[in-house]
Amino acid sequence: MVYKPVFLWKEWAIWEFIERHALPYPTLYDEGWDRVGCVICPFLCSPNLQHIERNRQRWPGPYRAFEHAVTEWFLAKKAAGADLRETTPEECLDHWYRGIG
Repeated sequence: MVYKPVFLWKEWAIWEFIERHALPYPTLYDEGWDRVGCVICPFLCSPNLQHIERNRQRWPGPYRAFEHAVTEWFLAKKAAGADLRETTPEECLDHWYRGIG
């Protein structure tokens, strides 16, 4: 069973609920973030890399680890003869960050 109590709520309704009940929330929202789930979240990905760059500056370690893991995965797949759409690990990462599926 999957239970997502606020999944379909509008953003304004969530903030109204938080304010009405004086609930704590991550201070990143006060700093301009509009999503604070995963640091390298596919929902941040878009042709505009502004959110990715902001997150990379704030949390460089997870981005280095992610990019290293993707590079290792890509090279292992290529060495095993996989037919991948991208020709380099950098292109693979660029497609991920830009939301190119």
